[in-house]
Amino acid sequence: MSHTNGFSKNADLYRTSRAHSELEDLEQSLEHLPAVTGLEVLDVATGTGHTAFFFARKQAHVFGVDINEEMLRVAQEESDSKSLSVRFLKCPVEDLVFDDEKFDLVTCRLAAHHFPSPLNFLSEAHRVLRKGGHLLLIDNVVPDGDTEAAEWINSYETRRDETHEKCLSPQDWKSALGEAGLTLVSSTAFPKTLQYDPWMERMSKEAGEKDALWEELMHSPENVRNYLKPKVDSKGQRSLRLNRQILVAQKS
Repeated sequence: MSHTNGFSKNADLYRTSRAHSELEDLEQSLEHLPAVTGLEVLDVATGTGHTAFFFARKQAHVFGVDINEEMLRVAQEESDSKSLSVRFLKCPVEDLVFDDEKFDLVTCRLAAHHFPSPLNFLSEAHRVLRKGGHLLLIDNVVPDGDTEAAEWINSYETRRDETHEKCLSPQDWKSALGEAGLTLVSSTAFPKTLQYDPWMERMSKEAGEKDALWEELMHSPENVRNYLKPKVDSKGQRSLRLNRQILVAQKS
C-alpha cells in the first residue's frame, strides 16, 4: 500500500470499510485452495489486516506485510483485540524479506492496482512460494478487450487516488501469471457494489470533489457506465460497481 495520502490519514476507515471487511470473495476462493489449516501464509500489502485475519481464523500461520506504518499500526491493534496470532512486518512487495520457498500460500487482496510493477510482485511471490504452493490474487479489474474503457477507468481512479497505478484486465493478469512461472488454477469474476461516498472519503475527498467526480462518472462513455453501473437509489444514496477478479495460481 502507499506510504501517504488516504492510506495514512484514513487508516481507521479501512479498518471498518465494508469493501474490505466483507469477505465473501475470500470465502469463495477457498473452493480453489487446499485446506489452509496449518499452512504458512504471507499476506502481501495487508493494509489493516482483513485477509490476514481471515486465514489466521482458519488456523493458518500468517505473516502480513505492508509499507504503510499507520496501516500496520491499525492491523496490530486489531490483531491484539481479536487475540489473533499474525506477525506484521514493514516490507515492500517487490523485495520481500523472506527466504526462498518459505510459504504455502501468498495472498494479495485489493492492493495490486497500487503496485508500480505487478510482474515484480509476481516474481517475488513465486520466489517465496514452495513448490506446489498457491498464490491467491484478488483485485479490481478493467474489462478485457476494451481499451477505451480501461484507460478511462484507470484515469478516473488516479483522479480519485493519486497512488493508483493501474487496474489490469483478467487476461492481463493471466498473461502476467504465466510470465512469472505460475500456473493458473482458477479465475472467477466477483462484481462488488460499493457506496460511492465512503469510497471517496477514504481518499479524503470533500463534498465538492465528490460531486464533481460523480458528475464525471455519470457523463462517462456508455461502455464505462455499463461496466461501473453508477446509480442513485430512492434515498439519494450513490453507488457503483467495481469488478473484482479472484485468481488462484500454483507454483509447479
